[in-house]
Amino acid sequence: PNMKFHARKKTTIKNRVWLMGGLITVSPGVTIEDDCVIFSNSVVSKSTVPCKVYAGIPAKILEQYDSPYDIPNNW
Repeated sequence: PNMKFHARKKTTIKNRVWLMGGLITVSPGVTIEDDCVIFSNSVVSKSTVPCKVYAGIPAKILEQYDSPYDIPNNW
């Protein structure tokens, strides 16, 4: 018989990642890099870049910063 097997893809969330709120979907095989911020109601379908802020469906870069200490205080 014809049988299909699907390889499981590893999803990785690295250091100092801030998941703001709920309903965040991360696709299989995606890596969320260090110091990223993901806003609620976002769908992360591609791997991220360090020190960026993401939101939306699909998640896109809203803002970038040089270090985790540069995150604006008005969030």
